[in-house]
Amino acid sequence: MALVGWGLWVLLALVRAVVVPLFVYPQLQDIATQSGRIALQLTDLLAEPIRNMLESACLLVAPYVVHRSNRRSVFLDQEFPEVPDEPIES
Repeated sequence: MALVGWGLWVLLALVRAVVVPLFVYPQLQDIATQSGRIALQLTDLLAEPIRNMLESACLLVAPYVVHRSNRRSVFLDQEFPEVPDEPIES
């Protein structure tokens, strides 16, 4: 469940990182030129969505490391060969 929530959060951050340069930045430039001010740089607008995306990605690093370092979880993640239904002849 946490993975689904995290995936939705990353999707939202990606959409936000794509929408800012395509739609918001040209509008801000037009408004700034109309009012006689200097427009923000694109890097200033993209810094926050990228930072949020990286922070949310780092949120799951520690639990993943703990999960993978647990000996039992490593044992359960291994695949075992299937046992044949027929008896083995010697």
